[in-house]
Amino acid sequence: MNISIRILNLSNNLIMKLEECSILTVFDLVRAELGEFNPEEQNEVRKVLGGYKKKKLKLELEGITKTSFGKDLDERYSLADLDLNLRTLNALANNSIQTVSELLELVEDIKIYAVENLGTKSIIQLMDKLNEIVAFEKLDKIIPIYYKHHPSDSLLVEKLGFSLGAINSLHNLGITELGKLRAYYLEGKLLDVFSYKTLKAILEEFKKYYTELPNPDFSYFKTLLIEKYFGKITLRELKAHALREGFALNLTEFLKRLAEATDLIISSEDIRLPYFREKLKEVKLKPESEAILIERFKGATLQMVADKFKKTRERIRQIVRDRMNNISMFYEESFVKEYNKYVWHPQVFKKLFGLDDFSFNIVKYLGYRFTFEEEYFFPEAYVIELMERGKIPKIDLEEFKDSLPEVFSERISIYGEIVPKLTKRQFLEYVIEHFVPKEGLHKREIVKIAEKVARENNLDYHYDKYIDIVSNTVQGLQNVRYYDYERLTPEIIAALRKIIYEVDSVYSCNFFYQKYPELMKKADIKDGYELHFILRRLFAESGEFVGKVDFNRQPMIAVHGKTYADVVVENWQKLKSPIKLSTFTNSLIKRYGYHPGTLVNIINSTLGDYISLKVLYNYKPVLKPEVLDKITEVMEDEFYELTELAEILNNEGIKTADYQYFSNFWLKDFGYKTHDVNYIIKKEYSSLKEILFKNVLNKDIYTITKKDKKIRETTLILFIETLRQEYLAFQVGKRKLVNIRHLEKSGVKAEDIKTYVQALERIIPKNRYFTYESLLKEKYYLNDPALEKLEKMDLDKELMINFIRNIPGIKKTTKGNLFRISKKQSTVNDFLKQVQSETGFDEDEAKEYILKHYEFKIR
Repeated sequence: MNISIRILNLSNNLIMKLEECSILTVFDLVRAELGEFNPEEQNEVRKVLGGYKKKKLKLELEGITKTSFGKDLDERYSLADLDLNLRTLNALANNSIQTVSELLELVEDIKIYAVENLGTKSIIQLMDKLNEIVAFEKLDKIIPIYYKHHPSDSLLVEKLGFSLGAINSLHNLGITELGKLRAYYLEGKLLDVFSYKTLKAILEEFKKYYTELPNPDFSYFKTLLIEKYFGKITLRELKAHALREGFALNLTEFLKRLAEATDLIISSEDIRLPYFREKLKEVKLKPESEAILIERFKGATLQMVADKFKKTRERIRQIVRDRMNNISMFYEESFVKEYNKYVWHPQVFKKLFGLDDFSFNIVKYLGYRFTFEEEYFFPEAYVIELMERGKIPKIDLEEFKDSLPEVFSERISIYGEIVPKLTKRQFLEYVIEHFVPKEGLHKREIVKIAEKVARENNLDYHYDKYIDIVSNTVQGLQNVRYYDYERLTPEIIAALRKIIYEVDSVYSCNFFYQKYPELMKKADIKDGYELHFILRRLFAESGEFVGKVDFNRQPMIAVHGKTYADVVVENWQKLKSPIKLSTFTNSLIKRYGYHPGTLVNIINSTLGDYISLKVLYNYKPVLKPEVLDKITEVMEDEFYELTELAEILNNEGIKTADYQYFSNFWLKDFGYKTHDVNYIIKKEYSSLKEILFKNVLNKDIYTITKKDKKIRETTLILFIETLRQEYLAFQVGKRKLVNIRHLEKSGVKAEDIKTYVQALERIIPKNRYFTYESLLKEKYYLNDPALEKLEKMDLDKELMINFIRNIPGIKKTTKGNLFRISKKQSTVNDFLKQVQSETGFDEDEAKEYILKHYEFKIR
């Protein structure tokens, strides 16, 4: 099926329209939804594609039918009569080719170039002789590859499935259509112009258009099962189908070919496509990818799968999408078109078509994404039609409905309270109103509560994520909470509308929240984020304000077209002299209600070149040529801390007045740039971190230098922590960093360390305090070969502690190397209480025990 739609006898306009929709192959077309095509185009596709599928299905059912060359062809022509050279005859003999008809079969099946030791000259000679025989015997009317005019000749090579490299190679030879490639093929010249590897790839695509062979994977028979028989056909149905279509079916021979070449499940009564689980075993995915697919289709949410496999939700979504794109022709595919016809209730669909939860989840994934607003629908007339056509077993519909009371009743029970049947969105709204605390919760916590309520009440509501279209909430800085919009009286709404009219610049709604405390109390608004949420809901679509006020990301609201940065620049331009950055930011915070952190980021991105040592300047610095010359002689390090550089320049006689302040306006001329407020770095680097990492990783054992100490202590600690976390280098002592490369020379690979850390994570109980010494006393290394392997290498104790610190979720006490795996902070007092609770010791006894067992001293 992986053949261009241009093989089909469709109109050029329709082919171009299909290709514009990325429907390029017959496989694509078989699975395409043609809703955007007009009825005439749809009918043309159905008619032409139906005929093509029928022809291909006939080939698969009947098997290979060899071309008849006439009984006496080999009697009239022998290989000896062809006057072939000795090398050619030897090559044919070595490949057990003894007759002219065998040669013609190889040419017909596009296999002649694959005959071992048959070189270009030999093939040209052979093809020349065979062409003469074909012409004389008029075989060009029988063998497709020899047709004088073949339907595929006019197909453009760039529109087919050739690789870009193959297309370029063909174009370089002037071969733009398949007909020209066929001429080269029949002249025997292809080995002379292509490498064997390139030729093999070209002929693999070429033969699709010139051979009448059945698909080796029986894809058209599988398509028949998907489209007509819900993935399974009885042998009786198959024989009836063949008879109806006029196919000469030898059932025994067909079943033998199926069993040898496909993954179809064949029994004494029927033939079935493999279930998705069975198909997975055949496609041989990586174990982790297979496990992710199984977990996802077992019903786990994206977040649950992401947590289990320690990946992001987006990465899980990508893995599922990419792997599913490469898996086809399995049982569950047969039900996708049925699923797409109506908004089926899951329980109804599963029961009607005999699917379990796993299979249904696959069908649901492959089908349409129905919105939460759409109501479930039971197409009773259609179900009766399916039963009458024998597509599904006949059932008593009333009994069927009685067996699914949660679907066909108009009310549901939630902890004993009977409520009207709810949509997915309405159920989440119900949960928010009745089960979410008054102060609200984060969205993910609300989803967990909804899942819990649904599960405990046996209700079929499942949530991968929060539904933002719920209508009874207000969203604040962190939490979403229930909000009764009925409390917004006309008077309150009028007062809120006045706020919109006050917007003459770019504001944070925190400004108006603080300005009108009484109004906020009446409206039950808790912060500026909630105020923004409610203002946007009430007025964003109002013609009164469209094109006049922009509701930006919470909590920002602005005059239409004006940005946060515009306000910053506008106020900076009004400065008469340099000003402390804090004074400038405090002024804007007071006047517009901005968040300090966000404001500083905006100022840095717009006015960064005018900021130095926490002062914002209102002018560009001007440096005299002689000052520039002096600075050129002084600046040579990869980075400088600002006060450090100021001191260096001062020592060289360059006063602050000579350069006014550090700015990219003049630093760029020396190959430097400002970085992260406090530093200057060479322009070729993107960050201070990059500089330190480069220096550390260039040496097996790196000693932290006085220059490195110019980096702020917290920043330097963070960099060293990152090196450890990324398994690049580990700190030993106060100044040494041991490169992983040095450890690998000693036989300790990064993978060994990672495996060691993973083993520790498995064996160490959560929330249990330990030290490296306590682990040794407990002979922890006997629990896993990975632990014993590293322990036997007799590494420095500080290195081992570094490795321990890479355990996910590890928490270390402020002083000393006391650890536990926990979400809570680790403290010595908490540790002491834990030991006392477990041992029954008083405080002094517990401290003595800790010193002996953990080698950790508590003062």
